[in-house]
Amino acid sequence: MERWFHKLSSWLRVFFYRKQVDQALDDELAFHLEAKTDENIAKGMSPEEARRAARIDLGGLDQVREQVRSARTGAWLQTLGQDVRFGLRMLRKSPGFTAVAILTLALGIGANTAIFSLVETVLLRSLPIATPSQVVLLKWTARRSPGINGYASWGDCIDNLRPGAKNPSGCAFSEPVFRKIEQSDIFSSAAAYSTVGQVNFLGNGTPSVIWGQYVSGGFFHTLGLKGAAGRLIDSSDDRPTSAAVVVLNYGFWQSAFGGSRDAIGRTIRLDNMPFTIIGVADKDFMGLTPGNDFDVWIPLADAHLMSSPMAWRNRQNDVTFWWLTIVARLKPPEPLSRAQAAVSNLFLDEMLHGSVRMFADNNEAAVQRNLGEPIPKALSTAADNPTVLLLPAQSGLSGDRVIYADPLYALMVAVGIILLIGCANLAGLMLARSAARQREVAVRLVLGATRRRIVRQLMTESLMLSVIGAMLGVLLAIWGARLIVSFTTGNHPGAPAFAPTLDLRVFAFTLVISLLAGILFGIAPAFGGSRLDLTPALKGNEGASTSGVRAVSRWLRAGDGL
Repeated sequence: MERWFHKLSSWLRVFFYRKQVDQALDDELAFHLEAKTDENIAKGMSPEEARRAARIDLGGLDQVREQVRSARTGAWLQTLGQDVRFGLRMLRKSPGFTAVAILTLALGIGANTAIFSLVETVLLRSLPIATPSQVVLLKWTARRSPGINGYASWGDCIDNLRPGAKNPSGCAFSEPVFRKIEQSDIFSSAAAYSTVGQVNFLGNGTPSVIWGQYVSGGFFHTLGLKGAAGRLIDSSDDRPTSAAVVVLNYGFWQSAFGGSRDAIGRTIRLDNMPFTIIGVADKDFMGLTPGNDFDVWIPLADAHLMSSPMAWRNRQNDVTFWWLTIVARLKPPEPLSRAQAAVSNLFLDEMLHGSVRMFADNNEAAVQRNLGEPIPKALSTAADNPTVLLLPAQSGLSGDRVIYADPLYALMVAVGIILLIGCANLAGLMLARSAARQREVAVRLVLGATRRRIVRQLMTESLMLSVIGAMLGVLLAIWGARLIVSFTTGNHPGAPAFAPTLDLRVFAFTLVISLLAGILFGIAPAFGGSRLDLTPALKGNEGASTSGVRAVSRWLRAGDGL
């Protein structure tokens, strides 16, 4: 700890008290020079000879100063500042080259940032819920398809329900199965939801068509969400005797009601049925499944009020009609395997006996009139091995990610190639520019600069170009990402409303590719430009140019590869 504190104090001293440190070094060198001079005079030399011999013994005061400065802790900060200032002066001297280079990099880096922001939004972004790692998706699988009378899936997960499919699977369940899971102690909490579809909205201005979603009473609690205004749907709202209520999406609240808190408690009409607004969801939550965004959320118990197909069929208590997606929050100490075994046993029992219990609890003739066909005595057999898998909600709820994954990866490769082409072109420009700067580099080498120092200076200029280009590219990326989303979804009312943003992960990606781009197009000119034949370079004749071309020719092979 003491060593790190000493190093930090040395850095701060060199950085903030540079003049004092340099003066102390000059005083120390003067002391050693005078001491050595006096020693030589004592040996019988004249004062002039003694001072000259002392300078020779010390190795040259300027060289000693540079060696000491380079050995200081934090000296690289000083030299970096010098390189940046010199690089800015050199870029100002070539405004045409600088403008072309920055614009080329801005287009290449901006395109990559725009596409990556979409990749991050669609494929990498975490679910907008509390501790998503504890939330699982329930997905059933069996050796044969169960004997059900209806199945509704809204693309929340990848189903395998093709006719004759081997080992069919899906993530839709009946409401009776969900209620059994909800009432069990397998999970900390469980929730179910299903898409209402488009509903007619009337209650504030011109009638419109919006998207709604049915949710169970524990939906928002299970996801750990809080409301932006009012309260959210809870278990007391998900009962047949409860008043019809609705929760608004934050964006819909802003557009339809101007974000007024007076909207809480108002009555609106959905499909010409009255609903009371009780709250507004969190600003960042538009829906659980990626790409499935909703304007309103309605309790499951109010599904019979709506005119959607699932509502008028009145199958909320039907074990043979599967229409709900179920998610659950694990109990922290409970192993995943134990929870999966428990919910699988519950599911197996419902598959073997659920329809039988339904006949016992309901009038068989009335049920058959409602469904139009007999109910099978069992939905599956034990040999069918119906099982429930618990998948992480982050990966299990694929939604529209499946549709857009391959096109986005293809676009990522395409814009990556565009950036490589830009780097290859800039490498050629930098090589041509380094040929014109051979005399300058040769003079610096003759004055004592090391080739390593020259390479670092030239690389600093390249990295400065890439960073400035990246800053402009970020502005282009914001516009480009919005343009792509608008172009993709503008003519399709039901298209997913992904909202790309430039968050910390996107900025980190932009920084990394800008540094890589700067290294990629700068490494050949930097190493090639520092390897010169000094004599013809200082003379400034044609031989200097020829020698410079020979010096960088092998570095051009990297450009040929690009």
